[in-house]
Amino acid sequence: MKYYMDGNVALTFDFSSNQYFSQNKSLHINMEWFELDIEQKNHLIITAFKDISSFYNQFDHLFLNLQEESGINIWFLEYFRLFQNYKNYKLKLAHIAQFLKDHPSGEILTTDTFLTHYFPAAKYHPAKKNTAKKRSLLKEFKTIFRNAIKYPTKKSHSKNILISSPQDFIHGFDKRFGALNNNSEILINRELFINHQVPSEISPRVIAHSDRLFFNSLFKFKLWNGLWVFKKSITNIKNTIGSATLTTDQQLLHHLFWQNQANFSLGFIRFQAFNNFFKKLKSKNILLSNENSPQQKVIQYAAKQNQHMVYAFQHGLIDEIHSAYMYGAYHNKPMLPDITFTWGLYFTELLINKGGYDKKQCLTVGKITPLKPPHFLNSKIDKKKEVIVYATQPQPDKTQMSIEIAAVLETFKQLSGHNYQLVLRPHPLEKSDTYFDQIAAQVNFHDFLIDRTSTLNAHFEIASALITSFSTVGLEFIPYYKPLLILNFTKNDRAGYIAEGVGINLENKTDLLAYFSAKSHPVIDKNKYNSYLKKYLLNTGEATIDRIEKALHGHH
Repeated sequence: MKYYMDGNVALTFDFSSNQYFSQNKSLHINMEWFELDIEQKNHLIITAFKDISSFYNQFDHLFLNLQEESGINIWFLEYFRLFQNYKNYKLKLAHIAQFLKDHPSGEILTTDTFLTHYFPAAKYHPAKKNTAKKRSLLKEFKTIFRNAIKYPTKKSHSKNILISSPQDFIHGFDKRFGALNNNSEILINRELFINHQVPSEISPRVIAHSDRLFFNSLFKFKLWNGLWVFKKSITNIKNTIGSATLTTDQQLLHHLFWQNQANFSLGFIRFQAFNNFFKKLKSKNILLSNENSPQQKVIQYAAKQNQHMVYAFQHGLIDEIHSAYMYGAYHNKPMLPDITFTWGLYFTELLINKGGYDKKQCLTVGKITPLKPPHFLNSKIDKKKEVIVYATQPQPDKTQMSIEIAAVLETFKQLSGHNYQLVLRPHPLEKSDTYFDQIAAQVNFHDFLIDRTSTLNAHFEIASALITSFSTVGLEFIPYYKPLLILNFTKNDRAGYIAEGVGINLENKTDLLAYFSAKSHPVIDKNKYNSYLKKYLLNTGEATIDRIEKALHGHH
């Protein structure tokens, strides 16, 4: 019998007597794996992005009424996660359709009953869900209580307040805000259920902690009365949309949107907590990064409700389907920062022309550099070898990510006679080496270094070339005028590196091997590198801070 294994099911099957297929490439079990045509895949992703804005436009009056009533728009708290989930589901449907076409008598192993909306005639084999470890509410409340006691709210004396995450500090300064640290106060914003510790050296500059604000709000009757009304209102929205005539895709969006309904209540409590804090302050500049993610978005709502100015800082490369920035298809745009500071003119124009931003809401300033950036090179890096740095990054498509990592490792396995040292530089969100080790075991290659200790500038200086997919690290590497190798396996060149002539196009493992096997490589075209920098990365350093400070004083 042939089975399609759908998603997160418990591995309780006999893999020796049957044949199994999946859209996900497994590192643990032997399954047949296949991928969609790249053009089909990219078309599905773009269509999914459009479907989401169309759905909201049809029902936006419901969400806007709730925003007027409660202060927050729950759609834009869930927008990013909804896009990822809906896009992945549509890709799954395409895989299942291909499986049933190739194997009409095949069965689907799944825990997902919604699939019957798309494949009513298919044969289903119910599976047991592989349940993830549940988040501990008790443990989270203990963390909130501990931080509430440790960080009492202080009186604010500065015009600028940095909304800082505990993990973003280097030597006592928030790396995202550079020299703005010098004349700003800090409000620590810890993401719920992630227990990052605040560096002790910054404690004197902390005027408030999100856990203290959250904790204080729990003792206000107004919160619980408001929460009761809020929950009743979102139930009414859910029922109203559910009773409308919906296409199958709209039913799916409706189904996915409400899967995280409990998060809306947490968002409402956080909004009320920050609202209580901001209403006690005179006019302030609230400085944010990653501003449109759910837990920062509620801070924006609270700040704007109390007439504070909100300034946001570009926190990564932006493309036309970036769900944290692209709102151009929405009839009623979400609340956006008063000004979003961008790295280069390209990003400013993209936000205005495609993102739904007004011209006065965007300002090109360049990229902030950290204060006192450290410089350290791992002693395990061999300076006598040609060092190749591979900047990995989390990707929504885990299978695609594993394909790319495996391709790089297999390439250098074949190049073992050359004088190369492969150094993997994991993204800060890639906390564990286990994933890399599993892929290394799969391809039987372990002669590489996973380096989490070298600083980025040290890696750039020692590297002969940098490999990446679409990471911001590639942009920061360009001023070094060295080869930038782009793993363009999905053929969409998201960061524009290839189109602008600064990235070398590698569409598969064969291209990788050909490049590193060659006796000579193309000469760097400095004119194209300079052109890219002018377009995507305005000069940084003191000039960037000067532009920002002028804007904060109303002189942009």
